[in-house]
Amino acid sequence: MSRRPSNRSGHAAPGNGAVSTNAPSPLTMSSTPYNYNIQVAVQLRSFECSLEYLGSPKSAIKQLGDFIMSDASRSLKVLHYGRDIENPMRGLVLIIWESMNDQLATTNVTQLMSRAVERHPKTSIATGDLWFDAESYMWGVLSAPVVVIQFIQRTRGVSHGERLVPAIADWTSRSRICEGYRDHWFNATVSDHDDQFIVLTGWDGIEAYWQATSSADYAGRMQKVAQYASIDTRSVQMTRYSRFQ
Repeated sequence: MSRRPSNRSGHAAPGNGAVSTNAPSPLTMSSTPYNYNIQVAVQLRSFECSLEYLGSPKSAIKQLGDFIMSDASRSLKVLHYGRDIENPMRGLVLIIWESMNDQLATTNVTQLMSRAVERHPKTSIATGDLWFDAESYMWGVLSAPVVVIQFIQRTRGVSHGERLVPAIADWTSRSRICEGYRDHWFNATVSDHDDQFIVLTGWDGIEAYWQATSSADYAGRMQKVAQYASIDTRSVQMTRYSRFQ
């Protein structure tokens, strides 16, 4: 997995061919400064929900969640789960690790993950994992009532990679002044592919996001990104797993 540095202000760090930015100090971005200037690996799995997950997501992932929270896991004890608001049959699980190697060395986590999202024992319905690096736990985003996750794939054959990252940064920065905006995070590398990007934005509710997309300014900046890439949007109500709730 790539370890290219990035920051949540929307630009990849200088040296990666991206436009540099005078990002605010971590002390100004959060009341918990220890949340920044770290290096973690984020595992995101999307899947079609099982009947058990539809009925009670927490019950469906209980074994996985309890293991992730235990000392036997090499994870950083951070697991978020949820369902797509606009496509309720789609679920997502997000786990934060110190590195991908820690996940690979945790022998039974794959089995527990599959068990948590399988429809029945012989049919796995997980659609695969995406991995990306982060320099924070993204609490500001993941604690929001609604998290909008946007997977951006640079259009094949389009030689505008150097324009795409600044366009994404310009678009996501516009979110800051939208009503109902909480926080956002943008990474310039997904699963070690230089033509894939991911944006996570926290909102007060799905209506706040819909209102932002109806703004001509916001929509225009998003359309500029769409000139160079496809955008797959998923709006999710995320919950942090806890054994005590």
